[in-house]
Amino acid sequence: MLRKLYIKNYTLIEELDVNFDKGFNVITGETGAGKSIIMDALGLILGSRADSDALQDKNQKCIVEAEFEIKSKELDAFLEEKGYDTGPSCFIRREIATNGKSRSFINDTPATVHLIKEITQHLVDVHSQHQTLEIANSLNQFEVLDSFAGILSGTENFGVAFHAYKAKKNELAGLQEQQASEQKEKDYNTYLFEELNKAELKAGEEEGLDSEIEKLANADTIKQQLAHAFEILDNPQGTNALVKELSNVLAKIKLPGEHFASLRTRVDSSLIELKDIAAELEDLAGSINNNPAKLEELETRSDLLNNLMAKHRVKTVAELVAIREQLSGRLVYADHLSVQIEKLSA
Repeated sequence: MLRKLYIKNYTLIEELDVNFDKGFNVITGETGAGKSIIMDALGLILGSRADSDALQDKNQKCIVEAEFEIKSKELDAFLEEKGYDTGPSCFIRREIATNGKSRSFINDTPATVHLIKEITQHLVDVHSQHQTLEIANSLNQFEVLDSFAGILSGTENFGVAFHAYKAKKNELAGLQEQQASEQKEKDYNTYLFEELNKAELKAGEEEGLDSEIEKLANADTIKQQLAHAFEILDNPQGTNALVKELSNVLAKIKLPGEHFASLRTRVDSSLIELKDIAAELEDLAGSINNNPAKLEELETRSDLLNNLMAKHRVKTVAELVAIREQLSGRLVYADHLSVQIEKLSA
């Protein structure tokens, strides 16, 4: 039942809000009073074509909204199946923009004109001159027969169950389509996942790999340079010997005042620091050895990581780890689809 009709900026109507009571309602008026305009506006609610020529003010949009009282379980089930809110009332709104484009809504949720036509054919029956009565419609004929047989409530319950069945069937078809798509890629995704999983990736490992390879590749040169640096510091004519001699010379000078004493302290501190540096250089040189086997192992690892990053078009191992987890998730989801399909089929 139509409970309310709201019209704004439609042809001659600036704004109109009409409420309808239960029972017989009549709108009367002289020719040209605008009765047919109201019917034309209602036609928009029923899915008629929208046109910007219908705008009274070309700078504002047109709005036509109708409120219907819903008492049909089958219609509620149909709305639920399509993803719309249900309740005692159903609101249908059409809007025409200044550029002529229209938008449609069911209970404030966007809808297609085709869907609005499907719904309103169960809500409004328009009888006009030279129009065949809706009794010619086979669906209405079935409703009359069901009413005569006294099984309307049964057919409504069946309709609700049937819509629920169709919704489940559509859901099942969607899952089966997803499964077919996942199955096509499952073998390849399994190969990619196993390849990444076998690589035993660690996020950030590539950062230290290059420097370790460079150190081993130049081990002999680095070892020679460290030994030379140690020799510069620690030999009879080296830096340490000179600083020690400087310390001895300063120790023989007797000058009062804190400034000179500070200079001597700084020289002695430098000598201690240089001895520490020499010792660390010696230890560092001893720790670096030419290890071809280790170098080959690291280079092989680096090649593997670089090839995997190039294959997956990423720049870090952390991104490879993320891809591995995504692939794992897809494989689990593909297996889970079978369980869902089995339950839904039952």
